[in-house]
Amino acid sequence: MSENRFDAAAHARSMRDGGFWVDKSFDEFLQRTVAATPGKLALLADRADRTEARRFTYAELGDLVARAAADGYTILQSAGSLLTVNPHLYATMPIDPFKDLLPVATITSDELLLTENPALEPKSFRDFIAYAGRARPPLLYGSIGNGSEHHLAMELLKEQAGIQMTHVPYRGGGPAAIGVMGGEVAAMFGGGSVTPLVQAGKLRALAISGRKRSPIFPDLPSISEIYPAYDVTIWQALFVPTATPPQVVARLRAAVNTVIAQPEFAEKLAAAGSGEPFGTTPNQMAALIRADDERFGRVIKASGLKVE
Repeated sequence: MSENRFDAAAHARSMRDGGFWVDKSFDEFLQRTVAATPGKLALLADRADRTEARRFTYAELGDLVARAAADGYTILQSAGSLLTVNPHLYATMPIDPFKDLLPVATITSDELLLTENPALEPKSFRDFIAYAGRARPPLLYGSIGNGSEHHLAMELLKEQAGIQMTHVPYRGGGPAAIGVMGGEVAAMFGGGSVTPLVQAGKLRALAISGRKRSPIFPDLPSISEIYPAYDVTIWQALFVPTATPPQVVARLRAAVNTVIAQPEFAEKLAAAGSGEPFGTTPNQMAALIRADDERFGRVIKASGLKVE
């Protein structure tokens, strides 16, 4: 698109002079790009003259970005699960995301809602855990698919609460929610798409998966209030090829942090039901990746889950 074209001459001058993005246009371009695409699975900003925003498989996007020139002009936006879930889940991957991709900055975070069929007996999270604990046979629960963070959120809850439930994977959040409402399964973890169903009384919300309460449902407990080690937060971040120079990464991070601090960005996320801005320092981001990698890796290993 014409408004997203880089100033090729300025770029050439900056590279010749040993600098990066001395022209203001790139920072403006990046801000428009990040602000305009909250919640997309992947965004690639081509270094030549165009942007390409479309859905990729993890294998495609990881390989594509890892092989790109490490100059900061190929940028991947992805969920953190690319690093913290997929290496444990898939028997083979075309790349090692820890070696071939470099985290730049977090952008957004979102919690999941634990929901149940409103016809069930439990009216609270504690009641649900007790109900699931004594259910024979075990309750069925749905998810948006095998190996999704929604699936792993329930497996982690089973581990923390010492209960048994049986997983029923659906193809997406819509079919899973229909399954809960129709009584095929008892419960599920859902994202922003289940909020209107809860508000309409078609699902009952029981708890929040993250460490803080939801501003939309302030009366719902965070699961960590009962099980302190529990935390499932879905976060999005930017990644670049691992050989990208530190000064380029720092410039990108600064531009991203400027964008996500703007009220308009938070407003767009809220309107789209895509969580909230989530900024971290490099050390905080590294700690987040390590914690999620350990948490999800342990649950996946314990469950024996693999996806071909």
